Amino acid sequence: MGSPHLTENQKQEALDAVEKYGTISAAARVLGIPRTTFQDRLIRAKQGFCPIIPGKSILYNAETGSEKLIWATGKGMQGPTVEEITDSVTVALRDFKPPKLLKQTVAGDKDLLGIWPLADLHMGMRAWGLETGGPDWDIGIATQAYQEGLDEVTAMTPKLKVGVVLVAGDLAHADNYHQTTTNPATHHIVDVDGRYPKMLEASVEIVMYAAMRALERCERIEVVILPGNHDGATAVAVRLVVAALFEGDKRVNVSKSPSRYWWYEWGKCMFACTHGDKNNIRRLPGYMADQMCEMWGRTKYRYAFTGHFHKKLIEEHPGVRVEILPTPVAPDSFSSDYGFKAPRMFETKVYHKERGLRHTPTVIL
Repeated sequence: MGSPHLTENQKQEALDAVEKYGTISAAARVLGIPRTTFQDRLIRAKQGFCPIIPGKSILYNAETGSEKLIWATGKGMQGPTVEEITDSVTVALRDFKPPKLLKQTVAGDKDLLGIWPLADLHMGMRAWGLETGGPDWDIGIATQAYQEGLDEVTAMTPKLKVGVVLVAGDLAHADNYHQTTTNPATHHIVDVDGRYPKMLEASVEIVMYAAMRALERCERIEVVILPGNHDGATAVAVRLVVAALFEGDKRVNVSKSPSRYWWYEWGKCMFACTHGDKNNIRRLPGYMADQMCEMWGRTKYRYAFTGHFHKKLIEEHPGVRVEILPTPVAPDSFSSDYGFKAPRMFETKVYHKERGLRHTPTVIL
Protein backbone atom coordinates (compact mmCIF):
# COMPACT_ATOMS: atom_id res chain seq x y z
CA MET A 1 0.00 0.00 0.00
CA GLY A 2 1.37 3.45 -0.88
CA SER A 3 1.99 6.21 1.63
CA PRO A 4 -1.16 8.21 2.57
CA HIS A 5 0.79 11.49 2.50
CA LEU A 6 0.37 12.98 -0.98
CA THR A 7 1.01 16.60 -1.90
CA GLU A 8 -1.58 18.46 -3.91
CA ASN A 9 0.92 18.61 -6.78
CA GLN A 10 1.26 14.81 -6.78
CA LYS A 11 -2.51 14.38 -6.81
CA GLN A 12 -2.93 16.78 -9.71
CA GLU A 13 -0.01 15.17 -11.55
CA ALA A 14 -1.74 11.78 -11.35
CA LEU A 15 -5.04 13.15 -12.63
CA ASP A 16 -3.37 15.08 -15.46
CA ALA A 17 -1.26 12.08 -16.53
CA VAL A 18 -4.26 9.76 -16.95
CA GLU A 19 -6.14 12.39 -18.90
CA LYS A 20 -3.13 13.04 -21.17
CA TYR A 21 -1.91 9.48 -21.77
CA GLY A 22 -5.25 7.65 -21.73
CA THR A 23 -4.55 4.64 -19.49
CA ILE A 24 -3.18 3.95 -16.04
CA SER A 25 -0.37 1.80 -17.45
CA ALA A 26 0.73 4.44 -19.96
CA ALA A 27 0.66 7.22 -17.36
CA ALA A 28 2.64 5.15 -14.85
CA ARG A 29 5.22 4.28 -17.49
CA VAL A 30 5.74 7.93 -18.49
CA LEU A 31 6.04 9.04 -14.87
CA GLY A 32 8.46 6.20 -14.16
CA ILE A 33 6.60 4.67 -11.20
CA PRO A 34 5.10 1.19 -10.68
CA ARG A 35 1.56 0.80 -12.00
CA THR A 36 0.13 -0.30 -8.63
CA THR A 37 1.72 2.70 -6.90
CA PHE A 38 0.31 5.05 -9.52
CA GLN A 39 -3.15 3.43 -9.29
CA ASP A 40 -3.12 3.90 -5.50
CA ARG A 41 -2.07 7.53 -5.98
CA LEU A 42 -4.86 8.09 -8.50
CA ILE A 43 -7.49 6.62 -6.16
CA ARG A 44 -6.40 8.92 -3.36
CA ALA A 45 -6.24 11.90 -5.70
CA LYS A 46 -9.86 11.34 -6.68
CA GLN A 47 -11.34 10.25 -3.37
CA GLY A 48 -8.89 11.11 -0.61
CA PHE A 49 -6.86 8.32 1.00
CA CYS A 50 -8.42 4.90 0.37
CA PRO A 51 -6.63 1.60 0.93
CA ILE A 52 -6.21 -0.58 -2.14
CA ILE A 53 -7.53 -3.58 -0.19
CA PRO A 54 -11.24 -2.79 0.22
CA GLY A 55 -12.04 -4.95 3.27
CA LYS A 56 -11.93 -3.20 6.67
CA SER A 57 -12.63 -3.74 10.34
CA ILE A 58 -13.87 -0.94 12.65
CA LEU A 59 -13.50 -0.47 16.43
CA TYR A 60 -16.21 1.82 17.85
CA ASN A 61 -16.08 3.99 20.98
CA ALA A 62 -18.43 2.30 23.47
CA GLU A 63 -19.64 5.62 24.91
CA THR A 64 -20.02 7.85 21.85
CA GLY A 65 -20.53 5.27 19.11
CA SER A 66 -17.95 7.02 16.91
CA GLU A 67 -15.28 5.18 14.88
CA LYS A 68 -12.23 4.84 17.10
CA LEU A 69 -9.94 2.73 14.89
CA ILE A 70 -10.15 1.42 11.31
CA TRP A 71 -7.81 -1.14 9.76
CA ALA A 72 -7.70 -2.88 6.37
CA THR A 73 -8.21 -6.63 5.98
CA GLY A 74 -7.95 -9.01 3.03
CA LYS A 75 -11.64 -9.88 3.32
CA GLY A 76 -13.65 -8.76 0.34
CA MET A 77 -10.52 -8.38 -1.78
CA GLN A 78 -11.32 -8.01 -5.46
CA GLY A 79 -9.05 -8.41 -8.47
CA PRO A 80 -8.52 -5.81 -11.20
CA THR A 81 -11.36 -4.97 -13.58
CA VAL A 82 -11.56 -6.51 -17.06
CA GLU A 83 -10.58 -3.11 -18.50
CA GLU A 84 -7.46 -2.98 -16.31
CA ILE A 85 -6.56 -6.56 -17.26
CA THR A 86 -7.01 -5.83 -20.96
CA ASP A 87 -4.85 -2.74 -20.59
CA SER A 88 -2.12 -4.81 -18.92
CA VAL A 89 -2.21 -7.44 -21.67
CA THR A 90 -2.07 -4.82 -24.40
CA VAL A 91 1.01 -3.25 -22.84
CA ALA A 92 2.67 -6.64 -22.27
CA LEU A 93 2.05 -7.72 -25.88
CA ARG A 94 3.07 -4.54 -27.66
CA ASP A 95 6.08 -6.34 -29.19
CA PHE A 96 4.37 -9.73 -29.75
CA LYS A 97 4.77 -11.24 -33.20
CA PRO A 98 2.78 -14.43 -33.96
CA PRO A 99 4.72 -17.36 -35.47
CA LYS A 100 4.71 -17.48 -39.25
CA LEU A 101 2.53 -20.06 -40.95
CA LEU A 102 4.28 -22.84 -42.79
CA LYS A 103 1.49 -22.69 -45.39
CA GLN A 104 -0.91 -19.81 -45.89
CA THR A 105 -3.65 -21.80 -47.64
CA VAL A 106 -5.02 -25.25 -46.89
CA ALA A 107 -7.40 -27.36 -48.96
CA GLY A 108 -9.07 -29.35 -46.22
CA ASP A 109 -11.45 -32.30 -46.42
CA LYS A 110 -14.87 -30.63 -46.67
CA ASP A 111 -16.45 -33.21 -44.35
CA LEU A 112 -13.94 -33.02 -41.51
CA LEU A 113 -13.80 -30.83 -38.41
CA GLY A 114 -10.98 -30.90 -35.88
CA ILE A 115 -10.80 -29.73 -32.27
CA TRP A 116 -7.61 -28.61 -30.53
CA PRO A 117 -8.56 -28.84 -26.82
CA LEU A 118 -6.55 -26.64 -24.44
CA ALA A 119 -7.80 -27.73 -21.03
CA ASP A 120 -6.31 -26.52 -17.75
CA LEU A 121 -3.02 -25.15 -19.06
CA HIS A 122 -2.61 -23.04 -15.87
CA MET A 123 -0.13 -20.64 -17.46
CA GLY A 124 1.92 -19.00 -14.72
CA MET A 125 1.81 -21.94 -12.32
CA ARG A 126 5.06 -22.63 -10.48
CA ALA A 127 6.06 -26.03 -9.10
CA TRP A 128 9.15 -27.44 -7.42
CA GLY A 129 9.73 -31.00 -8.55
CA LEU A 130 11.27 -32.15 -5.28
CA GLU A 131 8.06 -31.15 -3.52
CA THR A 132 5.50 -32.34 -6.09
CA GLY A 133 7.15 -35.50 -7.43
CA GLY A 134 6.80 -34.15 -10.97
CA PRO A 135 8.92 -31.85 -13.12
CA ASP A 136 9.94 -28.33 -12.14
CA TRP A 137 7.47 -25.93 -13.74
CA ASP A 138 7.29 -22.26 -14.63
CA ILE A 139 6.17 -20.10 -17.56
CA GLY A 140 9.26 -20.82 -19.65
CA ILE A 141 9.10 -24.59 -19.13
CA ALA A 142 5.35 -24.68 -19.78
CA THR A 143 5.59 -22.60 -22.95
CA GLN A 144 8.28 -24.82 -24.45
CA ALA A 145 6.48 -28.05 -23.49
CA TYR A 146 3.14 -26.84 -24.83
CA GLN A 147 4.56 -25.58 -28.10
CA GLU A 148 6.41 -28.84 -28.70
CA GLY A 149 3.27 -30.83 -27.86
CA LEU A 150 1.15 -28.73 -30.21
CA ASP A 151 3.73 -29.09 -32.98
CA GLU A 152 3.71 -32.87 -32.68
CA VAL A 153 -0.02 -33.42 -32.35
CA THR A 154 -0.79 -30.99 -35.21
CA ALA A 155 1.62 -32.86 -37.48
CA MET A 156 -0.48 -36.01 -36.83
CA THR A 157 -3.75 -34.26 -37.71
CA PRO A 158 -5.17 -34.44 -41.27
CA LYS A 159 -6.20 -31.45 -43.37
CA LEU A 160 -9.63 -30.22 -42.31
CA LYS A 161 -12.36 -27.88 -43.42
CA VAL A 162 -12.87 -26.34 -39.96
CA GLY A 163 -10.77 -26.32 -36.79
CA VAL A 164 -11.76 -25.29 -33.27
CA VAL A 165 -9.17 -24.12 -30.76
CA LEU A 166 -11.14 -24.90 -27.61
CA VAL A 167 -9.80 -23.35 -24.40
CA ALA A 168 -11.80 -25.27 -21.79
CA GLY A 169 -11.06 -23.05 -18.77
CA ASP A 170 -8.17 -22.38 -16.38
CA LEU A 171 -5.91 -21.10 -19.12
CA ALA A 172 -4.20 -18.95 -16.47
CA HIS A 173 -3.35 -20.09 -12.95
CA ALA A 174 -4.30 -16.89 -11.11
CA ASP A 175 -6.75 -14.08 -11.83
CA ASN A 176 -5.15 -10.94 -10.37
CA TYR A 177 -2.08 -9.28 -8.85
CA HIS A 178 -2.86 -10.90 -5.49
CA GLN A 179 -2.01 -14.40 -6.86
CA THR A 180 -5.51 -15.69 -6.14
CA THR A 181 -8.16 -17.56 -8.10
CA THR A 182 -11.49 -16.16 -9.30
CA ASN A 183 -13.92 -17.24 -6.58
CA PRO A 184 -14.67 -14.09 -4.50
CA ALA A 185 -15.75 -16.20 -1.52
CA THR A 186 -12.42 -17.99 -1.17
CA HIS A 187 -9.71 -16.26 -3.26
CA HIS A 188 -7.39 -19.27 -2.99
CA ILE A 189 -3.75 -18.15 -3.07
CA VAL A 190 -1.75 -20.18 -5.59
CA ASP A 191 1.92 -20.58 -6.48
CA VAL A 192 2.74 -18.40 -9.48
CA ASP A 193 5.78 -17.59 -11.58
CA GLY A 194 6.30 -13.87 -11.77
CA ARG A 195 4.00 -10.88 -12.05
CA TYR A 196 0.44 -10.90 -13.38
CA PRO A 197 1.15 -9.23 -16.77
CA LYS A 198 3.77 -11.90 -17.44
CA MET A 199 1.12 -14.58 -16.89
CA LEU A 200 -1.32 -12.76 -19.18
CA GLU A 201 1.25 -12.43 -21.94
CA ALA A 202 2.07 -16.14 -21.79
CA SER A 203 -1.64 -17.03 -21.84
CA VAL A 204 -2.29 -14.99 -24.97
CA GLU A 205 0.82 -16.29 -26.69
CA ILE A 206 -0.03 -19.98 -26.21
CA VAL A 207 -3.57 -19.46 -27.56
CA MET A 208 -2.12 -17.64 -30.56
CA TYR A 209 0.42 -20.40 -31.07
CA ALA A 210 -2.30 -23.08 -31.04
CA ALA A 211 -4.40 -21.04 -33.47
CA MET A 212 -1.52 -20.61 -35.89
CA ARG A 213 -0.80 -24.33 -35.77
CA ALA A 214 -4.47 -25.13 -36.41
CA LEU A 215 -4.44 -22.83 -39.43
CA GLU A 216 -1.76 -25.05 -40.95
CA ARG A 217 -4.33 -27.85 -41.11
CA CYS A 218 -7.64 -25.98 -41.56
CA GLU A 219 -9.25 -23.70 -44.12
CA ARG A 220 -10.77 -21.70 -41.28
CA ILE A 221 -10.82 -21.88 -37.51
CA GLU A 222 -12.96 -20.93 -34.52
CA VAL A 223 -11.25 -19.81 -31.31
CA VAL A 224 -13.29 -20.36 -28.12
CA ILE A 225 -11.99 -19.23 -24.71
CA LEU A 226 -14.13 -20.36 -21.78
CA PRO A 227 -13.55 -19.23 -18.17
CA GLY A 228 -12.63 -21.58 -15.36
CA ASN A 229 -12.53 -21.28 -11.60
CA HIS A 230 -8.96 -19.92 -11.73
CA ASP A 231 -9.29 -17.29 -14.47
CA GLY A 232 -12.79 -15.82 -14.78
CA ALA A 233 -11.72 -12.24 -15.53
CA THR A 234 -8.46 -13.16 -17.22
CA ALA A 235 -10.28 -15.34 -19.77
CA VAL A 236 -12.32 -12.30 -20.84
CA ALA A 237 -9.18 -10.21 -21.31
CA VAL A 238 -7.36 -12.91 -23.27
CA ARG A 239 -10.42 -13.36 -25.49
CA LEU A 240 -10.51 -9.63 -26.29
CA VAL A 241 -6.80 -9.47 -27.06
CA VAL A 242 -6.80 -12.58 -29.29
CA ALA A 243 -9.81 -11.17 -31.17
CA ALA A 244 -7.92 -7.92 -31.69
CA LEU A 245 -4.80 -9.70 -32.93
CA PHE A 246 -6.85 -11.66 -35.50
CA GLU A 247 -8.99 -8.70 -36.54
CA GLY A 248 -9.36 -8.62 -40.32
CA ASP A 249 -8.30 -12.26 -40.82
CA LYS A 250 -11.27 -13.87 -42.58
CA ARG A 251 -9.98 -17.36 -41.79
CA VAL A 252 -10.37 -16.83 -38.04
CA ASN A 253 -13.45 -16.22 -35.91
CA VAL A 254 -12.88 -15.57 -32.21
CA SER A 255 -16.02 -16.15 -30.16
CA LYS A 256 -16.85 -13.13 -28.01
CA SER A 257 -19.68 -14.82 -26.14
CA PRO A 258 -19.55 -14.26 -22.35
CA SER A 259 -21.27 -17.61 -21.73
CA ARG A 260 -19.61 -20.34 -19.68
CA TYR A 261 -20.86 -22.81 -22.33
CA TRP A 262 -19.93 -23.50 -25.95
CA TRP A 263 -22.37 -25.12 -28.38
CA TYR A 264 -21.58 -26.10 -31.97
CA GLU A 265 -23.20 -28.11 -34.77
CA TRP A 266 -21.30 -29.86 -37.55
CA GLY A 267 -23.50 -31.96 -39.85
CA LYS A 268 -24.94 -34.71 -37.66
CA CYS A 269 -22.53 -33.87 -34.81
CA MET A 270 -23.32 -31.73 -31.77
CA PHE A 271 -20.65 -30.38 -29.43
CA ALA A 272 -20.82 -28.80 -25.99
CA CYS A 273 -18.17 -27.64 -23.53
CA THR A 274 -17.93 -25.99 -20.13
CA HIS A 275 -15.09 -25.95 -17.63
CA GLY A 276 -16.73 -28.42 -15.24
CA ASP A 277 -16.51 -26.64 -11.90
CA LYS A 278 -20.19 -25.61 -12.12
CA ASN A 279 -21.83 -28.38 -14.14
CA ASN A 280 -20.42 -31.90 -13.93
CA ILE A 281 -20.33 -34.66 -16.54
CA ARG A 282 -23.38 -36.45 -15.15
CA ARG A 283 -25.64 -33.39 -15.30
CA LEU A 284 -24.31 -31.99 -18.56
CA PRO A 285 -26.16 -34.37 -20.98
CA GLY A 286 -29.56 -33.36 -19.61
CA TYR A 287 -28.57 -29.70 -19.69
CA MET A 288 -27.55 -30.06 -23.35
CA ALA A 289 -30.91 -31.53 -24.30
CA ASP A 290 -32.79 -28.86 -22.36
CA GLN A 291 -30.82 -25.80 -23.48
CA MET A 292 -30.25 -26.78 -27.12
CA CYS A 293 -33.24 -29.02 -27.82
CA GLU A 294 -33.48 -28.10 -31.52
CA MET A 295 -29.79 -28.79 -32.13
CA TRP A 296 -30.14 -32.01 -30.16
CA GLY A 297 -33.04 -33.09 -32.38
CA ARG A 298 -31.15 -32.40 -35.61
CA THR A 299 -28.04 -34.38 -34.63
CA LYS A 300 -27.12 -38.02 -34.16
CA TYR A 301 -23.62 -37.89 -32.65
CA ARG A 302 -23.28 -35.74 -29.54
CA TYR A 303 -20.11 -34.91 -27.61
CA ALA A 304 -19.72 -32.92 -24.39
CA PHE A 305 -16.40 -31.82 -22.88
CA THR A 306 -15.29 -30.53 -19.49
CA GLY A 307 -11.93 -29.92 -17.85
CA HIS A 308 -11.22 -29.05 -14.20
CA PHE A 309 -10.24 -32.51 -12.92
CA HIS A 310 -6.87 -32.83 -14.73
CA LYS A 311 -7.49 -36.33 -16.02
CA LYS A 312 -8.96 -38.06 -19.04
CA LEU A 313 -12.27 -39.79 -18.42
CA ILE A 314 -15.02 -40.80 -20.86
CA GLU A 315 -18.57 -41.72 -19.91
CA GLU A 316 -21.26 -42.90 -22.34
CA HIS A 317 -24.70 -41.50 -21.54
CA PRO A 318 -27.92 -42.00 -23.51
CA GLY A 319 -27.49 -39.90 -26.61
CA VAL A 320 -24.16 -38.29 -25.71
CA ARG A 321 -20.54 -39.09 -24.94
CA VAL A 322 -19.19 -36.96 -22.10
CA GLU A 323 -15.44 -36.52 -21.66
CA ILE A 324 -13.19 -34.90 -19.11
CA LEU A 325 -10.33 -33.53 -21.17
CA PRO A 326 -6.74 -34.32 -20.19
CA THR A 327 -4.25 -31.60 -19.31
CA PRO A 328 -0.57 -31.20 -20.23
CA VAL A 329 0.26 -29.25 -17.04
CA ALA A 330 2.61 -30.62 -14.38
CA PRO A 331 1.25 -31.26 -10.87
CA ASP A 332 1.41 -28.35 -8.43
CA SER A 333 1.66 -28.59 -4.65
CA PHE A 334 -2.13 -28.90 -4.28
CA SER A 335 -2.37 -31.81 -6.74
CA SER A 336 0.62 -33.49 -5.18
CA ASP A 337 -0.71 -33.13 -1.62
CA TYR A 338 -4.00 -34.80 -2.58
CA GLY A 339 -2.38 -37.48 -4.74
CA PHE A 340 -3.96 -36.33 -8.01
CA LYS A 341 -1.95 -37.68 -10.89
CA ALA A 342 -2.71 -38.58 -14.51
CA PRO A 343 -0.78 -38.79 -17.80
CA ARG A 344 -0.06 -35.34 -19.24
CA MET A 345 -1.08 -35.11 -22.88
CA PHE A 346 -2.21 -33.12 -25.89
CA GLU A 347 -4.89 -34.35 -28.27
CA THR A 348 -6.70 -33.30 -31.39
CA LYS A 349 -10.09 -34.74 -32.24
CA VAL A 350 -11.30 -35.31 -35.81
CA TYR A 351 -15.01 -35.61 -36.67
CA HIS A 352 -16.83 -36.48 -39.90
CA LYS A 353 -20.06 -34.63 -40.71
CA GLU A 354 -22.02 -37.83 -41.30
CA ARG A 355 -20.11 -40.42 -39.25
CA GLY A 356 -19.02 -38.69 -36.05
CA LEU A 357 -15.66 -39.19 -34.33
CA ARG A 358 -13.02 -40.71 -36.63
CA HIS A 359 -9.79 -40.58 -34.63
CA THR A 360 -7.91 -38.78 -31.85
CA PRO A 361 -4.20 -38.08 -32.43
CA THR A 362 -2.50 -38.06 -29.03
CA VAL A 363 0.88 -36.98 -27.66
CA ILE A 364 1.99 -37.97 -24.14
CA LEU A 365 4.31 -35.38 -22.60
